[in-house]
Amino acid sequence: KVVLQFISFIFLIIVLFAGIIWMTAGGKPEVLKRSKSLLIHASIGLAVALMAYQVAAYAIRMIEIR
Repeated sequence: KVVLQFISFIFLIIVLFAGIIWMTAGGKPEVLKRSKSLLIHASIGLAVALMAYQVAAYAIRMIEIR
């Protein structure tokens, strides 16, 4: 669970960083594109990490049952 908390913390940092970049972009399309990319990649990374955690937890439960 510590690893999951660490990943969530990193996600929060990346989202805050991307939000600051977005707010300070000044309408520059290349900066907005970078910020959106950071948000999308951070969200995908978090989703993958959460799914991996759930699959591992499920596998461990199934092994313990047998």
